[in-house]
Amino acid sequence: MVCLLLPPKTEVLLTYIGCLTMVLLSILMTSSLLLMLF
Repeated sequence: MVCLLLPPKTEVLLTYIGCLTMVLLSILMTSSLLLMLF
């Protein structure tokens, strides 16, 4: 995945922030879907 790639210097922070936001968005989407189902 993109999270495992390590670009040089300051871009590492951007990639980690992007990965964290994507994970949080996926968790929010799955939780919202579960709430809609139940």
